Amino acid sequence: MIPKIHVKRGDLVKVVSGSKEMGKGKTGKVLQVLPKKGMVIVEGVNIKTHHVKQRQGLGGDGIVKKESPIFASKVMLFDPQSKKAVRKEFRKKLSL
Repeated sequence: MIPKIHVKRGDLVKVVSGSKEMGKGKTGKVLQVLPKKGMVIVEGVNIKTHHVKQRQGLGGDGIVKKESPIFASKVMLFDPQSKKAVRKEFRKKLSL
């Protein structure tokens, strides 16, 4: 069964649990939602470095930094007006 994820692509979220290296306390926009894995990719959070080998005819060699997915349970929606993380039900009240 595929878990339902409380955020959508383009939402502004805050990372509320995890380590500082993973991005606890950071805010960012959701770039991609992976519902089968129960994960999301957030802009500027959980950045990993990959060493890319040079290929003939293609540039792109060197060190590439890329966002990695984190579990959706570690993020909450972020309200820019109050500058706090809010629950999904509260967002519905704000939009009415």
